[in-house]
Amino acid sequence: MIILSGMKHCGKTTIGTLLADKRKLPFYDLDREMEKIFSSAGDIPVREIYKNQGVSVFQEWEIKALLRLIGYGEQECVLSLGGGTIENTEAVKILKKTSGFFIFLDVEEHILLSRILKGGIPPFLSTDDPEASFHSLYKRRVPLYKAAADCIIQLQNEDQRTAVKRIMEILRRHNGRQ
Repeated sequence: MIILSGMKHCGKTTIGTLLADKRKLPFYDLDREMEKIFSSAGDIPVREIYKNQGVSVFQEWEIKALLRLIGYGEQECVLSLGGGTIENTEAVKILKKTSGFFIFLDVEEHILLSRILKGGIPPFLSTDDPEASFHSLYKRRVPLYKAAADCIIQLQNEDQRTAVKRIMEILRRHNGRQ
């Protein structure tokens, strides 16, 4: 399992889709898996789950979706985590028990904030001061991403295909784990 982690809008889904295609592996986005699994609850987007139910309920759903995905036996796949999954200690423990290879897609704070705010202020940021709120979130999460990572890929404004080529080379050198 190749596990992509990083902040919202760092490129996990786009790069993950391209990487899965190159490796001829299934691709899963944990947020989309949550939405599919729990569609019986009214086809609720993850943003609404977080906004209406709060972080603890969101993290419970995240763990259930992750366990279900792992239960399918999808060890050979590319998995894009939600930006906040890294703060879900139980989810990280579950992922660390797999034979997964964690890749942190690291993008500069100002680039991420610009991308995020283009879509409106998400529910995990303060509407009073989204910049300060994001700065605090970024400073809290980046050390967690780095601690969990087997590999850190610095991305700026490069083409996603270039990033995929870099990841493919790292995976080739990784002594057959992937």
